[in-house]
Amino acid sequence: MRSLKVPANNLARGLLSGSVEMVGVVVPDLHDEFCGDIVTGIEERLSYLGVHMMCVLGHNDRESETRVVSELIRRDLKGLIVLADHLPDRYLTTIARERALVVLNRAASGPGWQSLRIDNISGGKMATRHLISMGHTRIAHLTGPSYREDVEDRKNGYLEALADAGIEPDPSLMVFTDRTWDEVDGASATEQILRGTDATAIFAGNDFLAIGALEELRRQHISVPKGMSVVSYDNRSYTRWTNPPLTCIDYPKKEIGRRAADYVVDLMRGGTPAPLPMLTPNLIVRESTSSPGIRR
Repeated sequence: MRSLKVPANNLARGLLSGSVEMVGVVVPDLHDEFCGDIVTGIEERLSYLGVHMMCVLGHNDRESETRVVSELIRRDLKGLIVLADHLPDRYLTTIARERALVVLNRAASGPGWQSLRIDNISGGKMATRHLISMGHTRIAHLTGPSYREDVEDRKNGYLEALADAGIEPDPSLMVFTDRTWDEVDGASATEQILRGTDATAIFAGNDFLAIGALEELRRQHISVPKGMSVVSYDNRSYTRWTNPPLTCIDYPKKEIGRRAADYVVDLMRGGTPAPLPMLTPNLIVRESTSSPGIRR
């Protein structure tokens, strides 16, 4: 076998000797602000703790996620932070027997590993209750792929808020977008809502769906919020610059990264960290919501 030539620097020597600590990070991509902010939070905290980071992309695909995690294990990294929707719990449990492991955005933890996630049920409730408080009872929900736990939690929060207000859920007001959960899906789902329902408000399950909804409403000359109120979820930075600026559910993305980094490093160093908390989102009210009006 051909020998591996390693640059003669302190990091390379430290990796070979085991004296340098390094954490592997797996995310779907780095183009999306959501993943970018989490990785920034991880890197900031690891740098403070004197730990290096190796970040790889899982591309939101089970085969790819498995391959990159296997590569990190082959490199003998002692800690992993994983944001991957397709890896089964039993596989993560196997990894956790020999590695410090934190999994992001998973509904539950498993033997030997912790999940750090957002209380998306509360977030779904906040979004829907905000619209109900403004007088809306015909609230559509644009939701994403059913295999995603955060999607199901946001939908369940929507349903719980309706039930709390005594509003009977209408299946025609829930549009499932099992493709890519993007702007095209948002526009298509909104066209379906406008064609077949009397909805006065839309709760979009993420910012991409909301952007697509705004575009379809603009195309059909429906004013926001007078003709249709819109609430989004995730609060990427561009949502404050849409026309109108979007009311959003927000949560601390960099804080997710920082907490995950603290936890995995503590485990790597032989500590017994406290269980990771569920982080609570909050509502940011902007100009895309108002009391019910007339579509045209």
